[in-house]
Amino acid sequence: MLNYENILAIASAPAHGPVGLIRLSGPHVLEVLQAVFKPFHSHNKPYEPRKMVYGKLYSPDQQVLDEVMAVYFKAPFSFTGEDVVELHTHGNLILLNRLIRELLAHPFDFELRLAEPGEFTKRAFLNGKMDLTQAEAIHDLITSESEASLKANLNNLSGSLSHEIQVLRDNLTSSLALVEASFEFPEEDIQTYDAGQVKTHLQTAYDKLTSLIQAFQTSQILDQGFSVALVGEPNVGKSSLLNALLKEDKAIVTDIAGTTRDVVEGVVQIDGIRFVFRDTAGLRQTDDVVESIGIQRSDVILHMTDQIQDLSLQNTPKTSQTYLKVLNKWDELQNSQNLDEAQSKFDIIVSAKNGYNLSELIEMLRKLVQSNINVQNNVHINSRQHHQILKSLTILTGSLDQYESMVGQEEVLAEELRHAVSHLDEITGHVHSEDILGEIFQKFCIGK
Repeated sequence: MLNYENILAIASAPAHGPVGLIRLSGPHVLEVLQAVFKPFHSHNKPYEPRKMVYGKLYSPDQQVLDEVMAVYFKAPFSFTGEDVVELHTHGNLILLNRLIRELLAHPFDFELRLAEPGEFTKRAFLNGKMDLTQAEAIHDLITSESEASLKANLNNLSGSLSHEIQVLRDNLTSSLALVEASFEFPEEDIQTYDAGQVKTHLQTAYDKLTSLIQAFQTSQILDQGFSVALVGEPNVGKSSLLNALLKEDKAIVTDIAGTTRDVVEGVVQIDGIRFVFRDTAGLRQTDDVVESIGIQRSDVILHMTDQIQDLSLQNTPKTSQTYLKVLNKWDELQNSQNLDEAQSKFDIIVSAKNGYNLSELIEMLRKLVQSNINVQNNVHINSRQHHQILKSLTILTGSLDQYESMVGQEEVLAEELRHAVSHLDEITGHVHSEDILGEIFQKFCIGK
């Protein structure tokens, strides 16, 4: 599905840098290169595919614009599947924008226009260079904020999620073929339909879809970070602990109670996982919406105190998050006669001031993350994909629940299986609509 429009855009970051990149794609981009670029060494084969050539870019009035490295990719062996030209320029953003203006102003016999957001990747998808999960992985890869998220999106780019969905699709289409054969060829005295075998296939697909739902929950943690709220009475050392964990002075620390008025956030990576620590204003009666949201959005609550006999710890709050009791200021309490009691009452005893047990606290949090991550699925699932997986899972759940009563109603079962397959096809883009593609690719930057 080659496109007959020629597009170009800046493909490097929108900031000054050592190297800039302008990408062109379409049927006439080689003609663009021939018109604006002159190599320094004419004896070279300047337009040999995948060979970088050093030369100068010229404006329509033959003014030198920049010295660049140019490379031509001949269709279909390019990112978009079309003819592609890349110009590696100096990375000044003012220069890059000037080059774009000069190229667009050149009097070509064909149209050359600025690319829309994500149009290069969209063309790659439409030209069969990748499926929709791989196209989305490019955007998710660029926006990854942790090493673990980066790794999962790289796996998707390599086709890991595509493979998972294809295995599921093959399973369901095989089951569908068996079910259809039972009513398409009733006059043939051949036993083609084994209801038990089909149910086994459906259960396998159900289990795999459930696993992918868990992978989405993992993806949410990788994308948004594992959130830890530091709560407790004012002046028990929450801000000091936040600063110690982040190894920077993020929160203000004073002897005045209640110095922290709003939620203070800090981010640190532990084993490639993004941890978001939130220092709240303290456990007290409050109408502060920001503080309440900071606690509600957290995966773990660290309830801190500096008193062994803290009455606020007597009743553990009923929350969906993991709740840990933390005794701070070990440096002041280590000679206390009640340390044995403290060891049994608290999940951990620390000193934000001198770092006592902080590495143990971090290890405790790291293990909590691992318990919340589905390590069996090293793929990234975004919200759109999760929505389609959930729809397919809902259909299979109903089919399995009603399976025995559907014997003799194979036409109904077949229709449900067709719908389940169609939702999987929407994940990979095997079937799609322009509205879906527009929604996906508008999130991309212009040069991708």
